[in-house]
Amino acid sequence: MTRHDPPFPVIAHGPGWMVVEKPSRMTIHNDPGRDLCSLLAHYLQTNNMMGLDPQFGLHAVHRLDRETSGLVLLAGRRDVFEFLSKKFAQGLVQKEYLAVVHGAVPITLGEAWEEWHWTLTKKAAGRANIQGQGKRVTCTTRFRTLTHSRHYTLLKCILVTGRRHQIRRHAALAGHPILGDLRYGSKRACRYLAENHNFTRLALHAASLSILTPDAPMPHTFHSPLFPPEIQRLIDEER
Repeated sequence: MTRHDPPFPVIAHGPGWMVVEKPSRMTIHNDPGRDLCSLLAHYLQTNNMMGLDPQFGLHAVHRLDRETSGLVLLAGRRDVFEFLSKKFAQGLVQKEYLAVVHGAVPITLGEAWEEWHWTLTKKAAGRANIQGQGKRVTCTTRFRTLTHSRHYTLLKCILVTGRRHQIRRHAALAGHPILGDLRYGSKRACRYLAENHNFTRLALHAASLSILTPDAPMPHTFHSPLFPPEIQRLIDEER
């Protein structure tokens, strides 16, 4: 990467918006100088491909866990941020994730989707009480089994609702925690992966995002160009 390249792969951009691919272990904000928004805002000071409004700054339109890699939609103008945020609030956005989980989840027949329906608290929880303390709300995660290795399963997941750590919590409640999940999975399993496979991240990747942007007549689906190589390597080794 040269000094003229953006700090992260830019998947698409338009007037006041941008879709980028966030690496694992990076926060979107709250870590000035090192988080995704501040690094991109610094780059856009000299390479303003999206028409960033300096008075508004750069803001993520949705959440993505620090441990999760993949697509993030950003807005650099207030009117664009409000337009895109409204689409999320109206449930007009679809996000697909790829997750590698422990164990063998049965192969999904045809094009059908299975669903997890455990209620969850809106706040994050932990392995001792995955559903969380206090009031729980209805949650739905759709999933399909794509392939198996000897010990793991690759799933495609769709968030119907968007609670904190929803896919991670639902997978753990199903008895198939996501690989590398130190919060909801087994510490022993995470240690085994690190020591025997040099695998030290969460095996969850935001792979596609479908949304209507202000400058387009129809919704568009943005795709992550590559499955994270460290996750792909682990699947290939297990085969």
